Amino acid sequence: MKIRVAMSILIVTFCASLAASPVNRPVPWPLETLVGVEILESAEGRLPPAADILSCYIRDNRIRIRLPLMVNYVTGVNEFEKLDVEVEVALRVGAQADFNADVVRIKIGPTGLTEMHPPDTDPLEIHDFLYCPECGIIEFSVRPGSETFGFAARPPVEIRTFIGGESADYAYFDPEILPTYTTNCAFMHHGNQSLSYTDVFRGRSADIDGSGFDETLEAHQTYSIPGNFHLSGPIQTGAEWYDAAFNDWLADGVTAGWVEMITSAYGQHIMPFVADEMNNWSVYIEGQMVNTRYGFTPRVAWVPERTFLDGPGGGYPNDGVNDWIADDFTDNGVWAVILDDNVHLSGYDNHQIHTLSGSGLKLIARDNDFTGKLHAGDGAGALNNLIGMANDPSGPYRIAVYADDWEMAAEMGEWATSMPNAKETYDWIIQQCNLESSWLSTWKLTDAVSNPNFAGVTASITWGAHPSIGGADGYGGGNNGWYTDWAGYASPSDQHFPAWNFGYIWSDAKNNLVTCPDNNTAQAGWYVLMSNLYETGWHDGMGGPISGWEMKHSTHIKNANVYAEAARWANGDLTPACAAIYDDWDHDGDNELVIYNDRICAVFEHTGGRAHWIFGKGGATSWEGSIAGNCNAYWEGTEGDYNDANHIAPLSDVGVGGSDYEHSLYSSNIDISSTDSTVITLGCYLLEKRITVKPGEPYLRVYYDTGPDVAYIKTGFTPDLVDVVWNCEINRLWNTTTGVYCGWHNPNSGVAGGIILGTGGASHSTDFQSTILKGDEIKGSGGFGFLLYAGEVSGVAGMIVPAWNTLSASVTDIYPPRAYYSSYHPGTDVMEIAFGDTVQFDVVTMTKIGVDSDGDGTSDVNLDGACTVINVSDSKNIRIQLSSAKATAVEALSMTDPYLWLDDGAFIDLRANGNIDQTATVGRAVQLNVLPNTSITIDGLIDTAEWLPATRIIDDPDDDSEWGLDNEIYDLYMFWDATYLYFGIHGVKETSRYVNSWLLYLDSDWGGLNGQSDLTAIDNWDRNAQFTGGFLADIQYGSWGAGDGDVWDILTATTSVQITDGVIVNTDLTADRPGSEIAISWDAIYGLGEGFVPAGAEIAVCASFAGQNDDDDLGGDCCPDQISSLFPVLDNFHNQLIDGNGDGLPDDFFDIIGVEELSPTRPEDIAISAYPNPFNSAVTISVGASHASPANVEIFDINGRIIYETPVGAGSKPACMSGGSRTLPYEVIWSPDNSLGSGIYLVRIKGTNAATKVVYLK
Repeated sequence: MKIRVAMSILIVTFCASLAASPVNRPVPWPLETLVGVEILESAEGRLPPAADILSCYIRDNRIRIRLPLMVNYVTGVNEFEKLDVEVEVALRVGAQADFNADVVRIKIGPTGLTEMHPPDTDPLEIHDFLYCPECGIIEFSVRPGSETFGFAARPPVEIRTFIGGESADYAYFDPEILPTYTTNCAFMHHGNQSLSYTDVFRGRSADIDGSGFDETLEAHQTYSIPGNFHLSGPIQTGAEWYDAAFNDWLADGVTAGWVEMITSAYGQHIMPFVADEMNNWSVYIEGQMVNTRYGFTPRVAWVPERTFLDGPGGGYPNDGVNDWIADDFTDNGVWAVILDDNVHLSGYDNHQIHTLSGSGLKLIARDNDFTGKLHAGDGAGALNNLIGMANDPSGPYRIAVYADDWEMAAEMGEWATSMPNAKETYDWIIQQCNLESSWLSTWKLTDAVSNPNFAGVTASITWGAHPSIGGADGYGGGNNGWYTDWAGYASPSDQHFPAWNFGYIWSDAKNNLVTCPDNNTAQAGWYVLMSNLYETGWHDGMGGPISGWEMKHSTHIKNANVYAEAARWANGDLTPACAAIYDDWDHDGDNELVIYNDRICAVFEHTGGRAHWIFGKGGATSWEGSIAGNCNAYWEGTEGDYNDANHIAPLSDVGVGGSDYEHSLYSSNIDISSTDSTVITLGCYLLEKRITVKPGEPYLRVYYDTGPDVAYIKTGFTPDLVDVVWNCEINRLWNTTTGVYCGWHNPNSGVAGGIILGTGGASHSTDFQSTILKGDEIKGSGGFGFLLYAGEVSGVAGMIVPAWNTLSASVTDIYPPRAYYSSYHPGTDVMEIAFGDTVQFDVVTMTKIGVDSDGDGTSDVNLDGACTVINVSDSKNIRIQLSSAKATAVEALSMTDPYLWLDDGAFIDLRANGNIDQTATVGRAVQLNVLPNTSITIDGLIDTAEWLPATRIIDDPDDDSEWGLDNEIYDLYMFWDATYLYFGIHGVKETSRYVNSWLLYLDSDWGGLNGQSDLTAIDNWDRNAQFTGGFLADIQYGSWGAGDGDVWDILTATTSVQITDGVIVNTDLTADRPGSEIAISWDAIYGLGEGFVPAGAEIAVCASFAGQNDDDDLGGDCCPDQISSLFPVLDNFHNQLIDGNGDGLPDDFFDIIGVEELSPTRPEDIAISAYPNPFNSAVTISVGASHASPANVEIFDINGRIIYETPVGAGSKPACMSGGSRTLPYEVIWSPDNSLGSGIYLVRIKGTNAATKVVYLK
């Protein structure tokens, strides 16, 4: 081999700093530098991709060689280095025509020059070597050693690649063939989601950098390659709400010139199946939204699901077709739509832009093969498609259009697994479009449509949908089978008989909107209708059922009707101007309860008793529209009229005494409907809410009565739904100083929704937000009130609304306390009355309290001044100790239908509001529960007058709970009589932030074989309880939150059955000594009959805190404390003998337990006796001690209640002295009060265990 210049010195210059970086990324070279382009043979598997030659460029003395697959774009592995690929470049460096005579061959590897042939003595320098494997570029300059050395103008170039010394690829670029050809492509992405939170903008959390729409935008922006992007109307709003910067990015891209925005139909409904009015509205609204949001007037449209059908009665497939949709595009400024090359444009050149026959609408063919290869990860194959077009003799003006769902190239949703390499492949092809832009032009579609060189022919297209959902057989195949199946499907949310189907429902809603006044309220209804027609009738695959998410949309199409009806209200069409009505505003077959005046209209659903929609009108600008209700947001959790993650209706009672009422069924009543005041009431269990409107007031007057419970109430606002869809601005309103209120303000339309709390008894709990909704949660208990405002506001300064300050002052606590429960305990002569609000314990008018035995509304026995209040502090639960006379009178009544009788003013609350009349016939009647005869008043008050010191079996530390001082068991009490076994859990329990529980476990045969030591799989009250030390649980009691609780018989380790007969339970966490009290009959425990126990019966007991949910562990605090175990294992228990004498009857409690708190006096030093015994009028009690000391005689009834006490010596006389003994006996004479009944009484010397029994025979 000869060359003209001898080369004896060879200089190679290479430095790592010359490698490409994001800052120093190689730029494309112009067409005049292109030597040639080769197809990528690796696409066909003929050689390793890293050695595949694509193109060569020469500019002056600099050479660029492109091997675009040096790095595997999926794995990121540098295969060029891994395979040790070498590149040999042969080029002519002289002026002779013989290529082989004037060739220098340069062999290059990753580190630069590896070999040059032939070597000689004259210097030839290879310098400025650039190795950029990520760009697929090897680049260097050649500087000859003399002036006679240089490149020809367009020298022939021969390039070879080698792997392991073996030839891999070869390319020869002939200087006689000028590479003047070019070709064209375009990229279009269709972004489509329901209006909800979505991760498509920024990617999956598991692969943030490898997924998401942002990756696509970043590729186009980085390489300055224009892209065509579509975001449907709902997802535009979703982006603005959750990620406004994404919308800004697109708008900036429009300004910078690398983004073109595509339009479509607003809600992505399937257009041919609905009415022309709906299609026209949808295309118009989305075009306006694109123009407003991104500053671009769209001329190219995406057809939803590429379903383009002939008009009604036209060519196959035509079932269900209602509209010819071409004019909906052309009438709204759209020039072209994108359709499929292998369905609609079958038989036509898919690289030209055709015109629809009978219309001026242009048709852009989606290149299915080009698009599909990119999705499949075949970047080389896709690029070969473009190279083939460049070589096509048809000429340069042909265009390959990539077009599909944006989620595919972004690897989102199902495409993350079915197209796992689509994102990386797409990034790579965009890079090639940049680096090969000398011959490969990338277009904005509007420019391509405007260019007459791309024009094709007038096309009579094939009607149908895209191939994967039916193709030429229409939407879902089988002549539009998806739509016809869906249209005939009875809606699960419809209550008509027979139920309306979806086809009828959308038509009915459309007709309602078309015929109502076309105002802002009605426009909100259009957004609701079209958003819920999303992907109309979509199924889970060909032949599959209607998709679950589609059902959630479809079942809420009906909600558009509410906006149509409200539009009539806003227009002043409803008469009278202030009223309440039952009417089916949402056309679902069930009536809603509607209350309105001339400023506000609220529509209540009986499910949850919520104001599902609130509308406002009037004010300074006469605005009208929706304030609450965002029915166009995706119903992700329900097919019915329920709240879900995106929908929190006003007055949603999300927590009432620990229970969620927001989906419970409420009763309702129209109390008053008049022109000057209208009142409705809704209720659920003990909760009642009363709503009042008066003319001219832009708010609801709301009063709650929650009985004993703390209620948490959520209210979500979307002030001016239409404006929020466009602008997504909802700002905070808040004041806790000059007025107490919270709310949300739309600064564009000047309207707001808010809660004016004032001093009405409620308080703010928290705020929340979801999709185009922000709201507040308030809390209150008993009776409380507030205003719910919906309408225009003026003078807003920051978060302050002057008018709301004024309104706040008018909201005060004027609500009377209401009794909701009452009981009478004949065993202890105690009446309990429970109120929703705290009442004053020391301001009680006894004569206004009575017992109505037969429910006729008249008191049969009124209390009197001899009856006393047991409470020692203000409380919601008042306990009254009846006098003996009143107890006898009450117990003599025939209790056929007993009710509490309360006259107004019997009690007053802390704001001096007196109670109102409550009888069996007036107000909210309160049943009087006459409880079984028990020794302990089962009311939840751990009353030390009943629970004597001897009954406290465990004194637990008051500060040892792992869950803090709000969750403590202080004491555990136990007592029994002949009928019942009693337990008292004294402590405090958290019921607001967390709703905790406490449980009591009973081993009814301590030492026996019955019961369970492992309750980790029990079906009720599963708190993973486990026991060691021989304890086997037979019975469990649990109380959740403030609930009274329930008792369960443990049958096996996994099953239990509730015990209701012979069980009385009550919990009062607001009492002076709060806790739970339990009475379980011996028969309920052992099943041997009333009062019988197994001979020698012995029990064991323990108690513990637990979390609120099943499978939460025991924890926090237990009683008795654990010895060595950790929660949820208990290893310490209190055991107690019940039948010491083995007669099968429970022994007397005091005989078994004895008396605690003894004095230092030794028992053998004390003597006590009584005579006569039994007695019928008086008994003499003789007390003696070897050393006289102060003492008191105490007398208890069999219930443990002290009924008489006197100092020794008072009314007594000394006995005779004998023989110098120091014994000093005293006698006490006790004559029982006539109110006492016959029975056994216990006589005890206070402070000792000296005691005796006496029997009184009356």
